[in-house]
Amino acid sequence: SDPDTLPADPLPVPSPLVEWMFNYTDAWTGFLPAGATVDNGILTITNLGDIHDGEYTCQATNVYYTNYAFKVVQVEMAPSTVAPTTTPNEGNLSNTGAVVGGVIGGLIGAILLGVLAYFGYQHYTKSQKGTTKYSAAASDAV
Repeated sequence: SDPDTLPADPLPVPSPLVEWMFNYTDAWTGFLPAGATVDNGILTITNLGDIHDGEYTCQATNVYYTNYAFKVVQVEMAPSTVAPTTTPNEGNLSNTGAVVGGVIGGLIGAILLGVLAYFGYQHYTKSQKGTTKYSAAASDAV
């Protein structure tokens, strides 16, 4: 990304010494977050990130005056779009599988009962064909 620059408002004559401080750290020791540099009084921040969030103080000093400028940097990062990881049926209290299994089991059971009834009836009718039934009345001679 392109670097952001923050110019101090230095005093024009005579040329001032320009220094920067970050978040009121040990004044003017040169501590700035990684990616922040100063060249000819201009603070440049490259690869802007969360570590650059804060207040930058510029001190410009010459033999007559000391001037300060304050710049606040607030970094807002774009939200990440990482999909959450889930496991199958995590948090799913549905019993759809049990219902489907019950229906299929019930159908198979009904089919088996029907097949057994059919073959049982077939067996019964075949066994009845060879039997002759006689009926006799009380008046019949023996």
